[in-house]
Amino acid sequence: MFDKDLKTFLSPHYIFNGFLSFSYLFFKLTPPICDYVFPRDECKLSWDDSNLYLFLLCVIVIKNRKTYNWLQYISTSFIFAKIANGVLFLRADPRWAALYGIVCIVIFVIFPESAYSGPDSITYFSGDTLEEQLEKDRKKYWLVEFYAGWSPACVRFSSIFAELSVKYSNEYLKFGKFNAGSSPEIAEKFKVNASAMSRQLPTLLLFHNNKPQMRVPVWDNKGRVEKYSFSENSIVYDFDLNKLYEETTKMCKDKKSKKKADAVKDEKEKKND
Repeated sequence: MFDKDLKTFLSPHYIFNGFLSFSYLFFKLTPPICDYVFPRDECKLSWDDSNLYLFLLCVIVIKNRKTYNWLQYISTSFIFAKIANGVLFLRADPRWAALYGIVCIVIFVIFPESAYSGPDSITYFSGDTLEEQLEKDRKKYWLVEFYAGWSPACVRFSSIFAELSVKYSNEYLKFGKFNAGSSPEIAEKFKVNASAMSRQLPTLLLFHNNKPQMRVPVWDNKGRVEKYSFSENSIVYDFDLNKLYEETTKMCKDKKSKKKADAVKDEKEKKND
């Protein structure tokens, strides 16, 4: 597991974003580069710079207090570090801030966070196919992830969901993914907001008899989306996947036994005839 995370961390996405996160410190503290980029300042951090970095550290700690893995911690830290760098460059020279912003956008487009490419047991839905499948498989349980390809949180969660699908799926317990980003109007039918400002992605819904039985994240009493830790342990516990897997496995065995008994019965009837 550590080797997989290390390989991910050494990808271009993390390398370039890591440099962007520390770029202000690099340009500010590295002579003679600092003399060219900041000709009116000394090659050291000012009091205001130090205070902003201290504030940044506090924000990162608060925002990551419920982070479920270290890659997500780093990704969140990158976001706030780049915002802080943008502010620092803007105070020094708006031209450097504009250039920094352009570089961040280019890196985001060219080197997005790597998507999971390992094994899975997932059915992918788009458009009306999810509703059709749920209507068809009323006896089955479907754990469906509503996601968007542009959402970093969905990209990071993809490996966890894939591993869960391999571990728990069977004939009566199925795993699916619905592209809410490309079909937001369908997602709205399931009360999932797929807009760029949404805090509901990813969303997990457990269906049975074509009806949602449980979902995460949920809303609080003020209608706000509650923050949820999309870790493997949280999902296994909250959806009670171990118990659900035992029940559906028994359903599979009962179905197999029934088919076997029916086959024996048919064979006997043929012999009697």
